[in-house]
Amino acid sequence: MASRKLKPKDAISDLALDGDDRALLPDADFEIEMELLLEAVFRKYQHDFRRYSRASVRRRLQQALRDMQLGTLSQLQDRMLRDPAVFGRLLQYLTVQVSEMFRDPSYFRAIREHVAPVLQTYPSINVWVAGCSSGEELWSLAILFEEEGLASRTVFYATDINPEALAIARAGAYDAGRLRGFGENYLAAGGRRSLSDYYHAAYGKAKFDGQLIRQSVFADHSLATDSVFQEAQLISCRNVLIYFDRPLQDRAIGLFHDALARRVRWLPRAWCARRRWRASAPRPVHRPRGSPPGRAHRRHWRLRAEFRARARAMPPLRIRTARRSMAWKNAPAAPRKAPAARRRACPGRAPPADGNQAGPRKGGQAAQAACPRPRARAARSARQTARATGLARWAADA
Repeated sequence: MASRKLKPKDAISDLALDGDDRALLPDADFEIEMELLLEAVFRKYQHDFRRYSRASVRRRLQQALRDMQLGTLSQLQDRMLRDPAVFGRLLQYLTVQVSEMFRDPSYFRAIREHVAPVLQTYPSINVWVAGCSSGEELWSLAILFEEEGLASRTVFYATDINPEALAIARAGAYDAGRLRGFGENYLAAGGRRSLSDYYHAAYGKAKFDGQLIRQSVFADHSLATDSVFQEAQLISCRNVLIYFDRPLQDRAIGLFHDALARRVRWLPRAWCARRRWRASAPRPVHRPRGSPPGRAHRRHWRLRAEFRARARAMPPLRIRTARRSMAWKNAPAAPRKAPAARRRACPGRAPPADGNQAGPRKGGQAAQAACPRPRARAARSARQTARATGLARWAADA
């Protein structure tokens, strides 16, 4: 039986329907279309989803295709490039809007017990809520800071890439059916009052008191493309990093590291004489009042005590310039006299005219060198210079 010669079109059709290839080929096409779609989103709307977790993006795009009743991502890309409203709908799928107030109560309890006492020592506080979504985390922190007495000096920076989510966060209005779960989480997080004290309910909605976020800034900020915009004492980013791949996670953590404020305890100037010493100098973090000192604090005070002991025990050395040393060699030693007599006996001054005021200075360099005052001043300056030089040498060797 002669074999039938397949046409190219028939061969491709047979390959597409052959066993495992029937399941792999559509997935490969979907991956290619997904890469092109994410690249088009970045070039057209400057939102970078190319380094998001592929599994998460795939699930969201498949859900978007079903809801929009589209067959392929190419059709979605074509509509998105020509209609910005379609991108607005797609952005709701690509960003995660699932959150609740005081989610994971142990997290907020740790902030209340361990972080708030440290923030009490700052005159002003900046809190960055990165990826705030619809604002549940922001309002939770605002309530916590109000109860800890920090709200009056705190500025909250709430950022997200979804403008609709930022509008919901700014309004602070949520469905009344969610309040029961919010209240349970609030009490588990160590709440000191009732959650109902912070909102009023009407028409199926719960509107939180706007005074809680009276000092708040809402901004469109992307952890994938934007940089640091403000120094902060506390940065809270939850339910965001799990959707990034490893390089994007490293970038986001680098932004948090650059934005986080650091309290530096300055060391004596002689310790910082060399760059390598300045890099290795101990910089302990702030220790709240009443807490036991840590290893960094003990090392700091030990080195400080050793520094002062060496400074007191260092012998005074004389370092003279050529001009002053020649003047000291040639000038005779003057006997010590009383302060009033010493001023009149100084060769650099004329005798007082009326016994009360000294006349103008006369004489040259030799006359001034013979006066004991320049000699004492030069010796004192030499001792200070020698001490500073010795301490700097000891600090560099240490």
